[in-house]
Amino acid sequence: MSHSICYVDEAGNAQPLVLSTDNVQPVFLITGLFINEQLVRPLTEDFTRLKKDFFPAKFINLRHQLDAMPIELKGIDLKKAIRGDFGAQTQKHQCRFVDEVLKLLKVHKVKIASVIWIKGVGKPFKGPAVYATSTQRVAQLFEDYLHRNQHRGLIVSDFRSPGENKVVSHSIFTQIYRKKNNGNAYPSLLEAPLFGISNNHAGLQITDIITSTLLCPMATFTYCTGKVQNVHVNDADQSIIERYLPRIKALQYSTRLNGTTVWGISIEDRLGRRGVSKLMGDRRPAKRGSPSSAHEASAEHVE
Repeated sequence: MSHSICYVDEAGNAQPLVLSTDNVQPVFLITGLFINEQLVRPLTEDFTRLKKDFFPAKFINLRHQLDAMPIELKGIDLKKAIRGDFGAQTQKHQCRFVDEVLKLLKVHKVKIASVIWIKGVGKPFKGPAVYATSTQRVAQLFEDYLHRNQHRGLIVSDFRSPGENKVVSHSIFTQIYRKKNNGNAYPSLLEAPLFGISNNHAGLQITDIITSTLLCPMATFTYCTGKVQNVHVNDADQSIIERYLPRIKALQYSTRLNGTTVWGISIEDRLGRRGVSKLMGDRRPAKRGSPSSAHEASAEHVE
């Protein structure tokens, strides 16, 4: 039997947004990247080669070609660059790099799932519960992916801290070993989530790029413009949406569960109660004080 891996990373933080002007990231998201185990090695080799081709100055003193893997290109830095924070020439170069990363995902048949939370102003935001719920949703979609492909699988999540790791792993562990509700919720998983150091996993580095460079600014611009006034809400992020959203939509893993179409990217909007269609379709920022759309999306495809 074949196997697949789900690499998981996050962006934002679990800190509540007390005031709309607080310098707190107004979104939090967890993203999973699904890939057939047989494609992990070629993806890793292609991604390493891509890093070296685009940023040769970072890799001039390598003792071995494999030493290129620990040298990371962090998603948050790429986001600033493609916003134009470091000049037009750097912006163009970094955009081309992200273009090539997305091409690699298409070539290697990668799918993504992401749970995006838009924080409400002055509303509680309970980190452990959000971590658990988000991880379970990604795991649910990964289980469906495994079942449909007749694979077994593992979830490899980016290591953060022992306390945060425990929440993520235990939220899946309890559903694997539960005795009520017909037992194991994820029969295709080999084990509860494991944790990796991102500088040893191309899958985690790429998931960071998808999460921090693309999905995070897309969601922040779409749902927070006109409602949150801090450094994280940036008009330049509209260009990220225009350039990359069609390819992100094509990469999402979408399916049908219990007779309902479920999209790989979901939104939990506590700021304006808008659905994922606000991101996927109508991308105009809401006017200050205007009512929000709550209708759900129609996806481009279903796996």
